[in-house]
Amino acid sequence: MSLTAVKGFGAVVVVACLSGLVSASTIGRPVSFNIALYQDTTELFNESVTLEGAGVDPLDGSYRYKIVADYDSDPCDTLSSVWITVQMPAPDQQESNIHFYIRGASPNDPDLHGADPLLTMNDTDKVHAVITDLQFENAGVPTNVSVYHYDNENMAGAYVFDYDVDGSYYYQLPGAVAVDLGPDHLTQQVPQSEFMDADVDNYVFLPDMGTAVDVGWYNMSSPTSDPNGDYPVIYQDGVASVADGQVFEMGLAAVVLTAPEPATFALALLGGVACFRRRR
Repeated sequence: MSLTAVKGFGAVVVVACLSGLVSASTIGRPVSFNIALYQDTTELFNESVTLEGAGVDPLDGSYRYKIVADYDSDPCDTLSSVWITVQMPAPDQQESNIHFYIRGASPNDPDLHGADPLLTMNDTDKVHAVITDLQFENAGVPTNVSVYHYDNENMAGAYVFDYDVDGSYYYQLPGAVAVDLGPDHLTQQVPQSEFMDADVDNYVFLPDMGTAVDVGWYNMSSPTSDPNGDYPVIYQDGVASVADGQVFEMGLAAVVLTAPEPATFALALLGGVACFRRRR
């Protein structure tokens, strides 16, 4: 990964969408990708994932893949494992959304957080999540797709939170908004507008298209402490909390389109899509 490539990224992202005169096949199931996570220039992990054995189409997030068995983000003789969940509901014609949930969890139970967090507390380091060689298949043939960011003020591009047996505690990252996921259940999520404005020092999304897609969520803020250094700034269902906090999970979201041959692209910005509720 080249972190320097982010610095020159422009504020305007052109979204490739289907021409009204062109028909395309339905988006296939995501089958494989590589994923890497960085905090500043430190590579936390870099792993290949093959989505096999889920037995569910569309992917509903019920199947978890252990991609790092022994994960130690902050050396203190404790270990977690890194698990990943992929959600993609049934496409609406040629469009769908896709969510990745990355967890630092117990080696034996992905529903329990591990001894070591996914990210460490740091006021200055930026977090970068990079997915490369993301492939979708349709009848065994890799689908030509365009992966882009939500074009909606309230749709999430990224959200980072702690999953705990006592409840879900969410870091309120800079620019985050409250998103209602159901009765009495809010989460703090960073909308796409934060990734698409001119301030490339604070969030950048790099989209891609093709049959082996590379996308990245760059320059996301690390979890930070209270200005007084007393406790992490976290929220439980939208309410400020003083509970101990660590980041054990990161969520990433994007939209997927089937893409025709380059000569048939029409350039436009697409409307927002409904956020797919994560599975607890």
